[in-house]
Amino acid sequence: MAGFELYAPRLAKHRRTWTWAVLVLAFVFLVLGQIVGAEPQGIERAIAIHADPALAHKPFQIDMAPFLLWSNVTAISLTLLWVGLFERRTPAAIGLGKGVWRFARGYLTGGLLFCAVAGLMYVSGGIEIAGPGVWQAPAMASFVPLLVFAGSYIVQGSGEEILTRGWLLQIVSSRHGLIWGIAVNALFFGFLHIFNEKPAPDLYMGVFNIVLYATFVSLYVIRERSLWGACGIHAAWNYIQGPGLGLDVSGIKLGATPLIVALADKPGAAQWLTGGNFGPEASVATTVVMAAGIAVLLARGALKPGESHAQNEISVF
Repeated sequence: MAGFELYAPRLAKHRRTWTWAVLVLAFVFLVLGQIVGAEPQGIERAIAIHADPALAHKPFQIDMAPFLLWSNVTAISLTLLWVGLFERRTPAAIGLGKGVWRFARGYLTGGLLFCAVAGLMYVSGGIEIAGPGVWQAPAMASFVPLLVFAGSYIVQGSGEEILTRGWLLQIVSSRHGLIWGIAVNALFFGFLHIFNEKPAPDLYMGVFNIVLYATFVSLYVIRERSLWGACGIHAAWNYIQGPGLGLDVSGIKLGATPLIVALADKPGAAQWLTGGNFGPEASVATTVVMAAGIAVLLARGALKPGESHAQNEISVF
């Protein structure tokens, strides 16, 4: 149904960004954010190399926590500025209205979803327990990075949700209908992850599952008529996966000592069980959990646009 306003009514004074423009701008905002996020560390490394040229031959590992934080603060800021100044709309137009409590419920949902993925991988022989994580030798110095990552992933997850399920989904749905909105934002979200690894079967499976994830979260926000829950899901999914259990997040290795328990690929396990270099998001366990989540949301009427906002106050799960 074209002309569907997902989060808030459209008034006569409001402008609507063209579909092609929102795709280009969303990508530009993300790239600019990554430049801002990486630049301080790049400058710091350049200064260090100037003082000691031998450092130029050592591999450079970016500190992911501040990178995730500042790159997404930049992307969020640019998006909100565009929505406010060009579209003449408030944050409520992209799902950031009332109901911040939905974030907590979404965070719990995202955590449980990834625990289901990890559980399936464990019982199917894809992963094993490699150690107790920070609990092997608890110390404040071990917990501080995990707390920093918790905040960084809240900002990172919210940033990507604001751009895709907040801005892109509602623009495309407004112009072309919900089905197009879901498809375009899910494919765009998958496209953003194709550069995380070299072309390989695990990358292709990972991108496929990420498209499923984007479809699931799209149905979630359509069901709730709010973006807050999706921000929580995204933040918890990444945090439990990486800093929580010590697994790769979309092909990215964090290096932090895990908070809950340290998991690792089981030697000799098939790539379709472990996800290979891309990590659990490229495993069949993620496919099963996301497909089940999509089925549940469809069965509960996520695509019934006639539902009132009062009805959307009930729990999604």
